[in-house]
Amino acid sequence: MRVLFIILGLFITSSVSAKEEQPSYVKGELLCQLHHFDDTAEIQRNTSYNLTFQVISKNNKVVRIKFDPSLGTITTLNEISASCAPWILAIQKNHYTYLRSKKPNDSLYNTQIRAWSAVNAEKAWEKAQGGKTKKGDEIVLAIIDSGVDTAHQDLARNLWRNLSEIPYDGIDNDQNGYIDDYYGWNIGDSTPTLVDNDERATHGTAVAGIMGADGNNTTGITGSNWYTKIMSVLGGSFDEAENIAAYDYILSHKKRYLETNGREGAFVVVINSSWGLGGEFPSSFPIWNSFYDTLGKYGILSVSAATNSNRDAGIFGDMPTLSSSEFLLTVSNTDKDLKPNGGFSDTAVDIYAPGDLTQTLCATSYTFCSRPYRGFNGTSGASPLVAGLVGLIYNYACDSFISLSKSNPEQAVILAKQWILNGVSSNPLFVGKAVSKGIVDYDSTLSLADQWCQSVNPSTDTYQLAKHVLEIYPNPNNGSFNIASSIELESIDIFNVNSQLIWTKDKLNGKKIKVYPYLNQGVYLAVVKTTD
Repeated sequence: MRVLFIILGLFITSSVSAKEEQPSYVKGELLCQLHHFDDTAEIQRNTSYNLTFQVISKNNKVVRIKFDPSLGTITTLNEISASCAPWILAIQKNHYTYLRSKKPNDSLYNTQIRAWSAVNAEKAWEKAQGGKTKKGDEIVLAIIDSGVDTAHQDLARNLWRNLSEIPYDGIDNDQNGYIDDYYGWNIGDSTPTLVDNDERATHGTAVAGIMGADGNNTTGITGSNWYTKIMSVLGGSFDEAENIAAYDYILSHKKRYLETNGREGAFVVVINSSWGLGGEFPSSFPIWNSFYDTLGKYGILSVSAATNSNRDAGIFGDMPTLSSSEFLLTVSNTDKDLKPNGGFSDTAVDIYAPGDLTQTLCATSYTFCSRPYRGFNGTSGASPLVAGLVGLIYNYACDSFISLSKSNPEQAVILAKQWILNGVSSNPLFVGKAVSKGIVDYDSTLSLADQWCQSVNPSTDTYQLAKHVLEIYPNPNNGSFNIASSIELESIDIFNVNSQLIWTKDKLNGKKIKVYPYLNQGVYLAVVKTTD
């Protein structure tokens, strides 16, 4: 029999913040597996501690041992292990376990939890929280709206800054045609001032908060991306020409990024537009329509809010909802009961999101807001909730996808859109209301991205033996993996780095097996035995 030892890197795809400190085990308790239940008397007799025993498993003869926590869990464990070895099969700390969802510690998160639960965000945040791609590109989420409060305590750190510009020196330092565009650009005034004179940035700040409020910082709320860069461009309440100019400003930064291999410009992956024009059809807007194709060509997905009027956009008209561009994703709103509550169309509205459940930011430097946070609703809230998911896709997706986003950016956009639409939580209520027939689902979308990555370029460890080949894939992985051999497999044992056996399976039939050991993140040793 040949025995092969393989080092496996089995990584759960969660990302634990350094700020998050959760207790590891129950103090004053141990779990112990015995040869016989009567052996508890021997354990008590051979230790100086006052112990109590509670049967946990009759089948495996497991007891919970309780003692004075002040004695120290590790000290007690070591003493019982040393003095009572003849009566013990195994002994360990009683570790805490947690539901596999990532809940941020922001103080007002409880006011958002219904919305984030509805889109399965906490499970997705186990995999991605925004920030950068696997190749180090700083992900930028753009909004065309009424501006943002650049001093907001829960947004300032996540604002995009044009580091090629020296702010407010009156010089176009990067020579891109926009003087002092440090945070973005005001299309209406042709200035870097990010405040609409009428709306005073309250709408834009709210939209930005849903996409990228600073997450897990103990303060206020969290955005769909805890860490990201929001580029703000004033538009939406202007005329069509100026809105096209707003798109063009964002496009110029993305083109520059691609042309300079990331040395200049911005890696913009999505634009949110929580605005539009009701009662109109695409035939009257050929220039506006065509611009979504241009943006898509350079790797930018456009996400747009449908009308708030609860009517069929295909019959009554709505722009840009009815645009036929494959690089546009249109979003309608659910009400507080997660039922359709906005413009609908089984051919033009792509997806729904819970806009009426969102709590977001208020532009406190302006008179409209009396506090830093506010309720927000309608399709204006639903659209950035979907746009933010695009940022998580680029944060989570493998190197192959990020490489594609540069070599063939329009194909990357199409893939991201497909993952969002195919990952929906479907519901009969949305049949005839949207192309996807459901509500956006963050975690399912990221799972589809993962499936694509594995199909395109699975990470496989291959071991060439004297007589055959053995492969392990994917590796690293999220806790499950495949083992394939050119001859029959017999058994698999998995050990932790302390040489403790933690999973085993024998009497295998066949040359391939999918392994589900449900391991925590870490590195493990596998012993694979084959029939030769």
